[in-house]
Amino acid sequence: MKSTPKREPTGEKAARVTDWDDDLREASLSSDLVFAGRVIRVRTDRVRLPDGCEAVREVVEHPGGVAIVPLLAPDAVVLVRQYRHAVGEPIWEIPAGKLESGEAPEVCGRREL
Repeated sequence: MKSTPKREPTGEKAARVTDWDDDLREASLSSDLVFAGRVIRVRTDRVRLPDGCEAVREVVEHPGGVAIVPLLAPDAVVLVRQYRHAVGEPIWEIPAGKLESGEAPEVCGRREL
């Protein structure tokens, strides 16, 4: 799974944010693959919470996507109408698409427009 690099804060803010983040982190104990499809993978992770308790997290891995909000004028947005199987009917939406392996988001956005 590809993740976006995090910008690390610096100086006094870095110490505050890092301390705060440490109180929220969950330690991974185990991971089990539940489903592997052409586009997504689903897994369950057992984690230890900051308070010491254990929990299960259901994680969907997706290659990522891009959504574009094309403005024709300050008050005019371009929408596309597409059939969506999960909804069972055509819906209006902003142009969007799945990132291909190694594809830059800008390239994907241009393709979807």
